[in-house]
Amino acid sequence: MSLNPETLTLLTGGIKATVLHMNAKDLVHQFVLADVLYSMIGHEANSHNAFFQTTQFNKIIEALSDQKIDAYFLLAGWENYQPKIIGGSIDFPTVITEWSGNTFKHYPAFYGEDICLLSTALRRLVLECPKGNSLPQNVGLCEFFIGEKIRRWRSNLYGDAPMGISAYGYVGEYSSHSVTMIKVMKKFGSTLGSTQDGTVLEMSDLKTAFNDNGMLTVTMKSFISDQGDVLPNIFVTCWSDEKEKQQIMASYTHGISSFSCNPVVRVQITSNGNLPDRVLLQKCLASLLAAGQQEIQVRQWGTRKEKKITTRPDALQTLMPKKKIEDLNTGETKTFIPQIGTSGQTGLFKQTTPIMRIHAIKEPEIVSTLITMGASIRMLGAHQMLPAVLNFNNIPKHVLTINSFEKVASS
Repeated sequence: MSLNPETLTLLTGGIKATVLHMNAKDLVHQFVLADVLYSMIGHEANSHNAFFQTTQFNKIIEALSDQKIDAYFLLAGWENYQPKIIGGSIDFPTVITEWSGNTFKHYPAFYGEDICLLSTALRRLVLECPKGNSLPQNVGLCEFFIGEKIRRWRSNLYGDAPMGISAYGYVGEYSSHSVTMIKVMKKFGSTLGSTQDGTVLEMSDLKTAFNDNGMLTVTMKSFISDQGDVLPNIFVTCWSDEKEKQQIMASYTHGISSFSCNPVVRVQITSNGNLPDRVLLQKCLASLLAAGQQEIQVRQWGTRKEKKITTRPDALQTLMPKKKIEDLNTGETKTFIPQIGTSGQTGLFKQTTPIMRIHAIKEPEIVSTLITMGASIRMLGAHQMLPAVLNFNNIPKHVLTINSFEKVASS
């Protein structure tokens, strides 16, 4: 199967473009595209007034080589001009958890760590624009970039769908000053969190949050692929009351910060809408996060000794969709389900773990409780970060249509 398309897409206005996936195991990709990626991360950090830890950039390349994260590049150019890379992104596989009537469902998705269009490259395109041509107006280059990635992830045509399964959605962060990106996300039909109902939080020390009375019993579930392998970078913890009327789920994804180049854990907390009182809710959240931290330590995320969990599977759970796009909401895969209760307290905080970045979109009570437990509001430079979730089923049909495009051979 081809890693990348063999054709460019002719957009309205006369510019040709395509999206390339970086293969960090290929020396040509590694040495040529790595420099471009380095420049893009620096450009994006400057736009947020954030610091780029340049001396640690090799960690980004290692993560790409280990297939923990993915890098994509937008290639564009006019007829009779050599196409150039004008933008790129860093993404990694995750899950989107939703409450569906009487159970939680987990869908394969991608998390957008970074996306950037280089202003210098865009200015060069404008200068090189032949007479009679123009940059596309109906489908902007950023929309084209995102749309092409979504097509790849849903079709798995090039083998880069998350966990090999047709993607259900896309998750990311944004700040209110990113006016252009907000416009693009709204065009695709994204759900945007606000400071009132779902700001992104960070937590690195659970000792403050942990209740001295001990943990509640929670369940940890590890996903298993179609090949029977444990997915090493994703798991969930869940809690419910005895009658299962109150349920809360937390998913954990091993990722990386493109600016600091350090490992991070992306956490999504979702409830069934029926929350316990504030005292019990705090204990539930502390128990879920403490169990998650314990599992992170078992897997040794963020170290060179990362390993897969060795617990034996003992249950089946409806979790991920089938590979066919039309069956996005169905499917079945195995999970590991060990119980973690008060007996699991010993050794919970033996070592440090990567910082947790917590999304709880449309869960204002959970967000406010986490803040009282010591979670801090995630800031990027001077800007507060907010969550964005895109369910691909909610994308307006005209946004992803290719009827206005003409496929042409690569030059």
